[in-house]
Amino acid sequence: MSIIFSAFIPTLPKAKARPRFRKNGKSYTPKNTADAELLIKLAVARQWRQKPVEGAVSLMLRVYLPRPKSAKKRELPTVKPDWDNYGKLVSDSLNGLVWKDDAQIVSAFVNKQYCDSETPEPGYQITVVREGG
Repeated sequence: MSIIFSAFIPTLPKAKARPRFRKNGKSYTPKNTADAELLIKLAVARQWRQKPVEGAVSLMLRVYLPRPKSAKKRELPTVKPDWDNYGKLVSDSLNGLVWKDDAQIVSAFVNKQYCDSETPEPGYQITVVREGG
């Protein structure tokens, strides 16, 4: 097990939205989701200068959110969006770039937390680990 990529992407985190459907029944990705995926992909591409890895990987993702005024008493962001929607957005963003397909992810850790003194800026801390031999 070895870290093959680690980076902080400073941006206001977005969660993956469900696909939408046109009147003809065809599905499409909402613009805000597509824009968020592109932003992550471009930020990672500036640092990742290799071909997509093959084989099993693990994804560790920390999502740093700004603390809303209404959350003064709440220590952790136990509100929507759900943790898995952040993970899905990041894993789909890195398809064809860091890995060939997110089916290669054999384990994932996603943590939502508010920005703090250590990480005062909202964003995604992405770490990818190679698994196996």
